[in-house]
Amino acid sequence: MFQNKRKSLLFIIASLFVLASLLLSACGSDQTPAPAAQPTDQAAAAAPTLAAADQPTTAPADQATAAPADQPTADQSGATTAPAAGSSGYVADLGFRPDVNGFPFENYGPGFTDLTPAEMEQVFGAKVCANGTGSTCTLIPPADQVMQQFNKQMSGGHCYGFSVASLLFYSGGLKPQDYGGDSIINLSLQSSQLLQRTIAKEFITQFYSQVQQKTVKGSPSDILDALIAALKPGATETYTIGIFKRDKTGGHAITPYAVQDRGNGVFAVLVYDNNYPKQAREMKIDRTANTWSYEASINPSVQPDLYEGDATTQSLQLMPTTPGQVQLPCDFCANGGQSSTTKSGGTFNVAYPAQAAAATYQIFLDGANPDNHAHLLFTDKNGKNFGYKDGKFVEEIPGMRADFALSAAKMDTVSPEPIYYIPTNTAFTMTIDGSALKEADSTDVVIIGQGFYIGVYNVMLDPGAKDTLEMTNSGDGMKYTTEYAEAPTIVVGFDGVGSEPDFEFSGTGVDIDPGSSIIAAWDKTQKAVAFGTSNTKLAGKFDFEMSRIDDKTETYFKHSNLELGANDVLYFFYDSWTATTPLQANIDHGGTGTNLEKITLENETP
Repeated sequence: MFQNKRKSLLFIIASLFVLASLLLSACGSDQTPAPAAQPTDQAAAAAPTLAAADQPTTAPADQATAAPADQPTADQSGATTAPAAGSSGYVADLGFRPDVNGFPFENYGPGFTDLTPAEMEQVFGAKVCANGTGSTCTLIPPADQVMQQFNKQMSGGHCYGFSVASLLFYSGGLKPQDYGGDSIINLSLQSSQLLQRTIAKEFITQFYSQVQQKTVKGSPSDILDALIAALKPGATETYTIGIFKRDKTGGHAITPYAVQDRGNGVFAVLVYDNNYPKQAREMKIDRTANTWSYEASINPSVQPDLYEGDATTQSLQLMPTTPGQVQLPCDFCANGGQSSTTKSGGTFNVAYPAQAAAATYQIFLDGANPDNHAHLLFTDKNGKNFGYKDGKFVEEIPGMRADFALSAAKMDTVSPEPIYYIPTNTAFTMTIDGSALKEADSTDVVIIGQGFYIGVYNVMLDPGAKDTLEMTNSGDGMKYTTEYAEAPTIVVGFDGVGSEPDFEFSGTGVDIDPGSSIIAAWDKTQKAVAFGTSNTKLAGKFDFEMSRIDDKTETYFKHSNLELGANDVLYFFYDSWTATTPLQANIDHGGTGTNLEKITLENETP
């Protein structure tokens, strides 16, 4: 990562992009801005295991009884016929039943409404709206990116949202009458956009620090003991089971509601699987071998798929419902958030205050092909790695973590890249690795911090290609280096402090030499943003776009075909721009800070 030699305005040194004082001369000022605020992560450190005092207590080994005579029987599809709620035969029974308390429709992918600005305002508070509220809310740029990225996480399925929402309907936290029915089993997905949005809103609770801190992790026997203790009528907490394959792919969420003893140390956990509406299905846990297995395809039209694990895989977890029913601080807003408030949860009404988190970047990779996309790998100054290396997921760098979404309605093929959380004080190089690609794929990388985001869009990676991205320590500049001549689009957006307007900037159109870099930097104090190239011999044309969002409206600026010589840097001074005035800019020829040309740009937006 680049070293911050001294704070200045904007700074770009052509070959190394070392933080220095270039924009000081470009802007003609000696003002030095205050250090940039560091972002905070909306999801905190790793969740505790069963040893935590506030987790369900472990049931005694002799709590399970002999296999009951009326145990469910499985048919050829893997479904079971469960006794009615409240009947005998279970060592634990919540009372939930899929044919009464589950949704009548199956898990789904794209094609429906997910998060909208109204849900973002409900979850993160009014600060996410630059203007308006509810259906009229215009999101600040970082919030808009968070919404878009979370919605992309649902493109393969909404299983976690299904599980949490069904449990909230069961507990009374959600009312079917608000969604067009007298019971959950009579609801229609197609006729209720509100229901679609609610399922999406509950889907993202899996990423909340409050939920992750209360998540039960451990061996299969630990999970079994926690379930036996927790599944009981009138429980003050309900849980979703998260399952993964051994390589962390195929995350799926199912709803446990009862446990049976099948004898010889084998237990059946009865679950509602949202890919099989109205069916009782089962997961098997062998206490003696300390293993688990679940046979299910994420898409009922394909062959069933076996999921299994043991005490070493940590591929089975219990995620609580209640901690997700809070309003979160806006950690990606300019000033962050300080506290959370509890929203209605039916029988659940427990406050879980937002936890302070280390300053962290939230990083997403989006491949155009969901079945075969690039991966991210982070390498620190000691050569330690975090992410995908040689086809395997490695976790060698302390403080870094990844969230693998419980989502897919098509787990047999789709496995989205996890969400990465990287401490801002950790020096690293991010590699966008196309080694596993079978064919060229268009790739986007988005980094979200406190009050800003950076997006690198439309990177066409060939099989085997490896590009790199680095950021300044203070989060106000980046360098993207590619092995191929390509022209990705660089977008920078930030939330204005206080009553200041928000801005979003986009630069694209310059092909560069293989091994050279595209650079972007910005300074909210001096109201300037810069785009350019480094270590290139090619000249080209550059398109610049900008939007300004204040508390009333959004205005746009566009200027195309700007001439950009090799290693030139363009500086745009946006503070004085209005919809009716030109935009002032400088061209730093060669990127040395000594050969500046002042230019005036007319707005091409109609």
